Amino acid sequence: STQSTGRSPTSKHKMENQLFQLKFTSKQLQRQAKKSEKNEKLEKAKLKKAIEKGNVEGARIYAQNAIREKNQALNFLRLSSRIDAVASRVQSAMHMKQVTRLSLIHISEPTRHAQISYAVFCLK
Repeated sequence: STQSTGRSPTSKHKMENQLFQLKFTSKQLQRQAKKSEKNEKLEKAKLKKAIEKGNVEGARIYAQNAIREKNQALNFLRLSSRIDAVASRVQSAMHMKQVTRLSLIHISEPTRHAQISYAVFCLK
């Protein structure tokens, strides 16, 4: 739609798009964390089998892999949490900008009485 008219997207549209991208990235990181947790469990199972068979070197490798997967899952979750926090700040900033815009519209309308203007602002 914006490409067909030749106009650039509005700043509100850009912010909404950025907000969507942040939330989407956060979800992807959460999925990656679950995948890493699953891989960690698999490595632990391999570790257990290697110990039962007396394969010390194999057990060491599987243990290192399990630890790496666990750390990777925690890092994914940590990053996802930070991105969620940023998305929340962006969303509240967008909301506050919208509220400020509404309040300025109602304050700057001299044709309305103060009581009516206040009531309209509260209803929105």
